[in-house]
Amino acid sequence: MADKSEDADGETIDRAKIKKSIAKLEENLKHYDEIETRMDIAGHNEINFTDNDARTVKFGAHQCTDVGYNVQSAVDSKNKLIITFDVGNNSTDHGQLFNMGDKCKKIYNVETLEALADKGYFQISDLEKCDSNGIITYVAKPNYSTQIGDSRYFNNKFKYQKEDNIYICPEGQKLYCITIKEDTKTKNYNNSEACTNCKNKSKCNNAKNEKVMSRDAFSALSATLINRVQDNKKLYSQR
Repeated sequence: MADKSEDADGETIDRAKIKKSIAKLEENLKHYDEIETRMDIAGHNEINFTDNDARTVKFGAHQCTDVGYNVQSAVDSKNKLIITFDVGNNSTDHGQLFNMGDKCKKIYNVETLEALADKGYFQISDLEKCDSNGIITYVAKPNYSTQIGDSRYFNNKFKYQKEDNIYICPEGQKLYCITIKEDTKTKNYNNSEACTNCKNKSKCNNAKNEKVMSRDAFSALSATLINRVQDNKKLYSQR
């Protein structure tokens, strides 16, 4: 059989060249399968061929991404000296506050200390770990706006009343506990009638259904942390 022939348009088809291209693609596919297997074994979702330990991380106020490392440092606020540092490849600062706070406790040989950090460190499970181990944290909680974007109706404007187990919305209406998820112990609060008749519903919730507030095992701690920052703004400004 000839290695070359013509197609319907009269153009020459080089069969040997096509076979070579297919073989190259199959070789590449095998190579990428091997890389995917390596990533699965290591539990990674990316790989860097220049520096195997580097990862895609966020940099700067505008959260641009680049390949590099996440360097953590702890500074003594009194003496303005770096106490300790750590280098990792986590893409965010989540989970780093306990790690650094615990290092500082061991260096100072103390039972408790205060740790100030920006809102990028607000991960409630990590802050709960700090709280349970003598690390008093001051970390602002990020505000996640509704899709409407009216800050007067952000979730943090809904006030929880522990004694009655209800939420009070910015319009003064009560949201009652209507469901409890057994697996996560999450409680959901709403008030269908009040939401339906509310003249400001469009500013609060753009969903067809009523506003729902959720409360889990960490909600009380989250409220404590928010109030701690609000009550100590001068201290928190040192971060």
